[in-house]
Amino acid sequence: MDNLFDIFNSRSNSTEINIEEEPSNSKCFCLPFTGADFQVKFLKSMFEYFKCLTVKRYNTVKNEWVIINKSFNIKFINGWLVSIAGLLRLFQNLQKEHPRDLVLYTNRTNQDCLENFELQLC
Repeated sequence: MDNLFDIFNSRSNSTEINIEEEPSNSKCFCLPFTGADFQVKFLKSMFEYFKCLTVKRYNTVKNEWVIINKSFNIKFINGWLVSIAGLLRLFQNLQKEHPRDLVLYTNRTNQDCLENFELQLC
């Protein structure tokens, strides 16, 4: 989950960004999103994880754990599915217009930044 939060909160880096392979350090997902293989592979694996996630609740009457059907209707799961698919699609669409050297600083796409941006436009 730490890596998922990092990939959605990437910021500019003082060093030049050139990601061909997964960097060796543990905070490689803090780097801006460039569509590198390791970034896309990670996002797709997290998408599958959330799609297959089983959520249970404890039923005190039966004294057992019960699986909640349709766990994709749980807001945080659906939110992550939408966010992951949205980032992949946004990058894909922008890459059509800018085929080389596209870099996304995902911290600029979070709700607070968008709300502040909208306020500045008014």
